[in-house]
Amino acid sequence: MPKSISTKKRWEIIFLHLKQEGPKLPISKVAKRMKTSRWTVSHWVNVFNTTGDVQDKKSTGRPRKTSHKQDKEIEKMVLNYKEANTQNIARELTSLGLNISSRTVHRRLTERGFRYSYPTQKPALTKKQKSSRLSFAKQNGSRNWNNVIYTDETSVSLGPRTKKIWKRRGEKVYTRRKSHYEKVHVWGSFSRKGFGKIVLFTENLTGKKMIEIYKSGLLPIYPDIGRGNWVLLEDNDPKHKAKIVQQYREEKNIERITWPSNSPDLNPIENVWNVMKNQVAELQPSNLTQLQSLIKKVWNNFPQKMAQNLINSMPSRLNQVILRHGDSIDY
Repeated sequence: MPKSISTKKRWEIIFLHLKQEGPKLPISKVAKRMKTSRWTVSHWVNVFNTTGDVQDKKSTGRPRKTSHKQDKEIEKMVLNYKEANTQNIARELTSLGLNISSRTVHRRLTERGFRYSYPTQKPALTKKQKSSRLSFAKQNGSRNWNNVIYTDETSVSLGPRTKKIWKRRGEKVYTRRKSHYEKVHVWGSFSRKGFGKIVLFTENLTGKKMIEIYKSGLLPIYPDIGRGNWVLLEDNDPKHKAKIVQQYREEKNIERITWPSNSPDLNPIENVWNVMKNQVAELQPSNLTQLQSLIKKVWNNFPQKMAQNLINSMPSRLNQVILRHGDSIDY
């Protein structure tokens, strides 16, 4: 866009460049004399040649439908009831005599710095845990994260997913969730090769089950894991540290990263779980059989590029941990 200048200066440009009684200077010299850009001078010359005037065009957009006071009322509604969506707010305003659309509500909230997203869920870290995370970040800054297999377990429930809410960027809003819905447990992995095989199970995870998962989900995808080509990343779940599980990894020569406790934000597979659960929930499975089928479908559609992008985020994650002295990060 051309630089905004007063109407008086616009006419001076026309006088200097076009008028018979003017010096008829070239655009470059006009720009120098007026202390503005050649682009600005050229713009107003073109406007004059086209319209015979240098006035701004009248706005053709619709008049603003809400006043400053009404905008404040919309913001107040969101602050009092964060789970309200734009349709709810628009209906409430209509009942109060202000007939505006949900799209207008969305625009007003966006203008005021809100965004519609999921509430923040972060663990409360102890001083010892922060220190451990900080040490881990500093010690692993030069690690080749492309040689890592990222693994984790999660549970997917038939119950409703956490709803999105309106919140300002950086604002932390916490939510509580019931856990009595039917669910299926999922183990998965990914690496630079892409997304591996997932293992679904409904029984409790034990050391014996963990070894079965290694055999069926890990070794078939990474048969060379015991030759120093890969390093396994998994959290500090007691099943991973069980004696029989440790012995199995030693027998297979599986190297495992020493992981700081309470650090799901450092493991990028946690982001995968979030995407998977949201996509599965949108498909609305009605029973466990459908749930398991949809989990596999969604997982198998994840592209290799997604895996690589997550791997590429590791240096940034570690850097944030260092900058925050071991505290939770924005992942």
